[in-house]
Amino acid sequence: IARPANTSVQEFFRLMRSNFTPSEWMYIRHGCVAASSQPAFTSPTAVSSSSEEEQLMRFYRLWCLKESYIKAVGKGLQIKLQRLSFTPSPLQLDRSPLVSSTVP
Repeated sequence: IARPANTSVQEFFRLMRSNFTPSEWMYIRHGCVAASSQPAFTSPTAVSSSSEEEQLMRFYRLWCLKESYIKAVGKGLQIKLQRLSFTPSPLQLDRSPLVSSTVP
C-alpha cells in the first residue's frame, strides 16, 4: 500500500476529508459502516483501532470507486466527490495472483 509522501497518514486523511461522506470515513477508519439508525462517525482524524495500512487499503478502495465512477460518466471533477457515497461489500477481495494469459 502506497503511503502518502511528505505527510503523516493522519494529516493526509485530514486533507482528504471533504471527498468522503461521514459513513465512508466510518468505513475507512474502523472497517464498518454505520447502521442507518446510528450516527455516522464524522472525524477522519480520530483515533482508530485499525492499523494505518488497513485504513489506507480501505481509503484507496473507496477512492478508486469514486475515481472510476466519475471517469465512467464522463464528468470528472465536475462532480463533488462527497456527493457520491459507496458502501463496500464486507466480502474480502480475492488476492490470488493475476492471470497474465488465458492461453492454455
